[in-house]
Amino acid sequence: MARPKLSNSEQSKPLRMALKAYEFAASLKLAVVLIFSVAFTLAYATFIEAAYGTPVVQFFVYKTWWFNLINFLLALNIFCAAAIRYPWERHQTGFVITHIGLLTLLSGAMVGRSNGIDAQIPIYEGQDSRYAFDYDHLKFQLEIADSHDPADGGTTRTIPIPFRSGPFNWESYYNISQSLATGEVHEPTDKWLIRKSTDWIFPLANRNKPDDLLFDQDGVKLEILDFVNHSMPTRVPFARVMLSLPSQAAQPQIGPDGLPVQPDPADVTYRPVSLEVNNARDTEKYPYGIAMEQVVGGGKMSLSLSGSPEQDQAFQLCVPEGTVGESGQVALLYKGQVYRFDVSTAVSNGNSAELGENLNARIVQYVPSVDPSDPSAQPNSTGPVLIFQLEDDNGDAIGNAMTLFANRPEVNEVDHENKIFGYFWFDFSELQLQQLQAFGASSRIELLQTSDHKLIYRIWNRRKLSIEDTDQGELKLGKENSVNAFKMPIAQLTMYLDDFISSDELGVKYVPQDFERDTPLSEGTAAHVRMTVSVDGGEPVVEEFWLQVFAGDPGDQPARSQLFHKDIAGKHFTLKLEPKTIDIGFRIRLKDFERKLDPGTSQASHYSSWVDFIDVGVERNVWHTSTSGGVASAMELKAFNPEQGLREPADNEIQDAHGLTINGQGNRLYWVDKENNRIQTSAVDSPSVETIEFTSAQGGDTSQGQSPMRPRNPQAITVGGDYLYWADSLSGGRSGTVTLLMRSETDGSNTSSIATLQGRLDKLILDRSSGTLYWTNQLTGTIGSVNVDGSDMNPRTVSGVNTPRAIMIDEERQILFWSASKRKSGSTMYEGVIRSAHVSELPLEPTDNAPTPGKQVKTLGEEQFAVSMLLSPAARKMIWIQAEIHPQGYIGHHSRIPHHTHHLMRANVDSTDVEDLRVAGIDLADSLVLDVEGDRLFWSQSSSFRHDVYITMNAPVQFDSPTNGQSYRLFQESFNGPFKPGDPEYSTFVPKMSRKADLYRSVLTVNRDPGRAIKYLGCLIVVLGISIMFYMRAYFFKRPEKQADANKSTIADEPVEQTEIQADNQE
Repeated sequence: MARPKLSNSEQSKPLRMALKAYEFAASLKLAVVLIFSVAFTLAYATFIEAAYGTPVVQFFVYKTWWFNLINFLLALNIFCAAAIRYPWERHQTGFVITHIGLLTLLSGAMVGRSNGIDAQIPIYEGQDSRYAFDYDHLKFQLEIADSHDPADGGTTRTIPIPFRSGPFNWESYYNISQSLATGEVHEPTDKWLIRKSTDWIFPLANRNKPDDLLFDQDGVKLEILDFVNHSMPTRVPFARVMLSLPSQAAQPQIGPDGLPVQPDPADVTYRPVSLEVNNARDTEKYPYGIAMEQVVGGGKMSLSLSGSPEQDQAFQLCVPEGTVGESGQVALLYKGQVYRFDVSTAVSNGNSAELGENLNARIVQYVPSVDPSDPSAQPNSTGPVLIFQLEDDNGDAIGNAMTLFANRPEVNEVDHENKIFGYFWFDFSELQLQQLQAFGASSRIELLQTSDHKLIYRIWNRRKLSIEDTDQGELKLGKENSVNAFKMPIAQLTMYLDDFISSDELGVKYVPQDFERDTPLSEGTAAHVRMTVSVDGGEPVVEEFWLQVFAGDPGDQPARSQLFHKDIAGKHFTLKLEPKTIDIGFRIRLKDFERKLDPGTSQASHYSSWVDFIDVGVERNVWHTSTSGGVASAMELKAFNPEQGLREPADNEIQDAHGLTINGQGNRLYWVDKENNRIQTSAVDSPSVETIEFTSAQGGDTSQGQSPMRPRNPQAITVGGDYLYWADSLSGGRSGTVTLLMRSETDGSNTSSIATLQGRLDKLILDRSSGTLYWTNQLTGTIGSVNVDGSDMNPRTVSGVNTPRAIMIDEERQILFWSASKRKSGSTMYEGVIRSAHVSELPLEPTDNAPTPGKQVKTLGEEQFAVSMLLSPAARKMIWIQAEIHPQGYIGHHSRIPHHTHHLMRANVDSTDVEDLRVAGIDLADSLVLDVEGDRLFWSQSSSFRHDVYITMNAPVQFDSPTNGQSYRLFQESFNGPFKPGDPEYSTFVPKMSRKADLYRSVLTVNRDPGRAIKYLGCLIVVLGISIMFYMRAYFFKRPEKQADANKSTIADEPVEQTEIQADNQE
């Protein structure tokens, strides 16, 4: 298909140049160049992604200006190639449609690029989140307030400041290929294309660089100095010392001469000892922090920070001389000279010691290690302590009083202002072994970072009671610079310095680490910034600091390292660094994370997540179904709908329903809202929700009027007649949790306490026929009871129950039922049971003949437990919620088929005719109740839109958010863990009573591409255009042979048309 020639020599030069540019934009030559450019870029990007991962190729290739330029030129070429042939002929139909399809495809890609979402949601097992974080779009959030206290009024400006950091530590950008060659970046060095091209491709990305000015308005400047994406936050100063541990130390070998045989140096191993300096709360006493002690084999090690050359000198010179004395010896440095005095002598001389000309030490207080009147008593926890004041001969104070600790020199209170330093040395050899152990007295290795950034040490041996020249010196890097450490009976330990990070002041340094591909931002991501503030023409205030990235939900409080705030010139400035935060409109709860390993390795071959999609506002709702089974559905109660997660729920909104109960008429439900510490109610057929306003009689006299009161921490609730009964849990301090059993009328009036007991209640029921309340306590394994008037309380009505989870009463036959668990015979697993006892048999406790109280009614199966039970009086059936509660949490069994963990079960009271009601939609349910007609069941459960959703590798799940209507695709990206007991993450997210062995954090990718439909449409149009071109080529341009022969001469006279047909056939 020939391209029309629009320009000619007769046209004006500007017009001719414009038409030539138009012709070039539509030319085949440009198309070939652009197509090869795209092909080369995609091939290059494939190598980059294989070497560095997706975030790197996105930042340096797909989201760069030059790649967007190539795509723009390609779109321009496609448009011009079609437009220049207008008006189009019939045989050009397929050509035009194909080009329209290509433009549509590129338009969809542009829409997806500009408005799409590709972010990560990290979730720990058992937790939920509604926010996704786009780590490719960092920003500084600057707030400028007129006052530090919002209550003072004034205005606050919030200014987002974009920041393009890139995926590498900035020191790696200067020579990426060198980093590859030296191993700083762990990537294959045999990829010539990567090694040779990164130096000129990567700098083309539009990223910020050191000393860039990010913000400059209204007297505030923000400059970026450095950035680390992969680092180890380390307190500075920091020292890692390698301490030798001879392998024969535990069982020394004795030579023929009866003396210990020294170990072979080849058998000596080393263990690292990391030493830091902690910040002190009282910065006036401890401006350079407090050393953090590490207990190691042979004694203790610590690191301190010096603030002056005088302190360096004192550390080296203020060592004991001669006999330490009965009460210890003090060595101090004053005006460059060392002075010493014996504490016993000073005490006997009226608490005074003459140190030199016009210089005396007056002892203010001396606390011995052991009470002299009772030498066998335990020593005090701080050991010998001496407080003294330097004075002149006139009794005038010199400097400040100092407090010295013999066994804890790291907390000595010295006089930094006047450069007076001292140490207190004490002989612990007279103490008994048990006193030494209680006191913690041991040999010490003390390290000090000097004012000139060297590391010096000294060794104090509590047996030798001296520090010789060989016991102190400078500690240098490298094993070849090993020095003696602790002296043990069987060996002389050695040590050397493995790593040392010096600092002029206490702080945190982000030590760059090796690059890890496909790793999102972490606690090691931080920026070094300089903020300059000039207000009203005053002297500029300059602050330089490191700021750690904060990836938290809106409303969460950043850590100290994630937030800079300071009052400057009457204004309060706050700065934090955070990724782009996206509210997806629903919460994702991670019920369980599954991981499979390749046989014989620790490499994960498969990992997946079981999740629920739950409402953003309502944690637990009231659900119902028929007693014959069917589909469970949530009651249409007015739900809490937060605005940006900041609004508080109203009194007529439900948020977190627990402990559901129903009145005797079966027409009104009551529940505890644990999230907001309130009790709410609703009619069974009404969407209206009411929060009960409680009042109590003043002084217990109803005639004196009612005063408002509010439940403090309601836990369980039941109703009987005209009264509500609930458990209000309080913190009892050292005595533990205290629970008040409360009673009020159903409208909340006349509230009073009927009983007080220790511990927390889990379930509460009422025997209406006898007026007795029963409750369960899982922690103590008991069932308690009390009359509704507070009499006959017995917190151990039934004891020895292993994890009582549910309780019910057969009021007609006066039989109490409860669910418990027992260990399976010959197994570590547990199985659920339902047991019972007649009320006349109470109280019950374990005996030798009956270690488990009560009569066993039903065994439920391995890790299957009844979490709520009720009795249907009319049908004489017991109905319960049976839940699988596995020690590892929810277990999906590595299958895409949802593994339902909750079932509604029904059976006769003698456990015969057991049936599963097969209720669809029940999940994480509890607190089962029955209406008066006996045909509807109600319970509280998680407010999930979908539950038991399986997300695994290469199998995304699509979900449309009910709140914002947007469609999201969720992928399983990566994970962290396992975290074991003792890890901070495990302690934070796993309940103390859990039997869970490990914890994982799943990282899900949330993807939303608004251009996906446009791209699909473009592909369909392209296919249609190509089909039309082939159809028209086959039928429109197939000439009969006779006609072709007859027209040979005519065709020869029409070269342009023949050329067009040939070009069209080539197309």
